Amino acid sequence: MKFQASSASSASLLLLLVAACAGGDPPVSNRVNPNSSRTPAAMGGSGAPDPLGANPSPLTPQDTKIDNGTGSALLPPPPVIPPDAGTECKDKKDGKFCENKEPDPMDCGSLAVKTTTKTVTMPGNIMMVYDRSTSMEMDWGGMPRFQAAGSAIVAALTPLKDLLTVAAEFFPSLDPKIATGDPNCPMGCNVADPFHWIPGPGACCLNIAASLGDTCYISPITAMDQIPFGPAMNFLNKAPMLWRFPATAIGQTPLEGGVSEAAKAIAGTKLTGATNVIIITDGEPNCTTNTQNVINQVAKWKMMNINTYVVGLPGSQGAADLLNQLAVMGGTMAYIDPMNAKDLETRLSAVLMSTVRQGFDSCTFKLDPKTEVPEKLHLLVTQNGMEADVKRDLSKDAHWAINAAGDSVELQGQLCDFAKNGTFESLRFVYGCVVAPPLPPPPPIMIN
Repeated sequence: MKFQASSASSASLLLLLVAACAGGDPPVSNRVNPNSSRTPAAMGGSGAPDPLGANPSPLTPQDTKIDNGTGSALLPPPPVIPPDAGTECKDKKDGKFCENKEPDPMDCGSLAVKTTTKTVTMPGNIMMVYDRSTSMEMDWGGMPRFQAAGSAIVAALTPLKDLLTVAAEFFPSLDPKIATGDPNCPMGCNVADPFHWIPGPGACCLNIAASLGDTCYISPITAMDQIPFGPAMNFLNKAPMLWRFPATAIGQTPLEGGVSEAAKAIAGTKLTGATNVIIITDGEPNCTTNTQNVINQVAKWKMMNINTYVVGLPGSQGAADLLNQLAVMGGTMAYIDPMNAKDLETRLSAVLMSTVRQGFDSCTFKLDPKTEVPEKLHLLVTQNGMEADVKRDLSKDAHWAINAAGDSVELQGQLCDFAKNGTFESLRFVYGCVVAPPLPPPPPIMIN
């Protein structure tokens, strides 16, 4: 059956084609439909590829025919519009932002912007809060939990050893009050075993009783059975000797004490770059742990832009609600429940890689192309894997501004600090419309 088109319908089709060219819509390669999978390229790139090719229009004379009643005929091409006929987009290749003039707020123009600012790698910091209670001696996949988890940590950390500073607060520790010096021990006993060695004048081995009972003691980060912040290689060398609690004592799970000592270590160390905390445990906390104090500390770290990741090894199912709450308050959504040691290695690798950030060498970004509609320029940043739209005046301590020429943006205050220290995983500018939630204002700067 042939399609019968009246002269009126032909004229309407011509009018639609002309309107599509003269209405100021964005170029096909620079338009973004929120319901489409085609999006602009990341910062420094161009828009998404145009599947139609470089220039073809959706309808062309050679494949569009109508029947005017006397036989098939080609549809005449639309009239050529002069370059200065009232449209801002004279050429699809000129890179200009074409503001949408149609009453359709969900389908507006968008154009990714190139910048000249360079990125630099920002080494990160990891605080490991590691449970070495006696239950870590139990089997997990054919080896003790402490060994399986420790091996996963070493495997995940080794490839990034030159890009991370690492500390470890192991809990519990051997209480020195219940160990006595052995006067018969020769000077120079096994210094590689910090559980049995007292440094300094008169140093000698500890005479540990066969049974010391339960212990809830946690030593400070400066003790020999802990690892203060330092090169990751230092951690890799020392940690294998510290995973395990002395077999002569019964180690409990004083989670609050471990987190508290970790907080003191972080506060007492000047760190640059991103910092993350990883809590690894295999059971419910005891030793009079006040879980609300632990939650409050994790929330405080989050306010300092320190994320807390929580790993629940086999045996921790009874503490699942608490571990999830800690992960949520720590900004990491849910605790890690690894199926096996290899799975733990994979999950930890992702955490460690997220700690190594890309910072920027400047807070001034040159824009290409420059903006002719300043109010249409958006700053988008990615933080904790989520992209957000940044208001010009985010807070009194964080803002950004476009220069008078429209070809440069300067980040100011905390926004500049965040860009340089790697708080943002990525940063880009977009002209036009964006679909992203607003970035929450950062906590105010506290002045002592």
